[in-house]
Amino acid sequence: LTIMDRFLQESANVDGKTYIGSLERAKKKATLVDDDDQASWLTVVLLLAGVGLVIIITYIIIKMNSVRRERLKKKTEKKISKRTKATLINKAADNLVPKLKLLGAKSSQ
Repeated sequence: LTIMDRFLQESANVDGKTYIGSLERAKKKATLVDDDDQASWLTVVLLLAGVGLVIIITYIIIKMNSVRRERLKKKTEKKISKRTKATLINKAADNLVPKLKLLGAKSSQ
């Protein structure tokens, strides 16, 4: 065995796992497994982080919209209450005017 083969054999027995098979397979596993595992974990972590970010951003947008909607509701309610007060006052005045005229006509007689 050359020094390189011995190194690959030892690195194939990393983590207490012995890779069964020929030295070639041991070489492949020793060189590929670590990189593949790290890359796959990295992609999984990045995907999860991306999905988490998207969820957080959509949640914030939905919250902002609901807050804006609430503010608009309050404003329109204020406007409506002002309008209804004004219309009630106007109706009362409209109802009072003919009565007052009648009273004035009676008192003049």
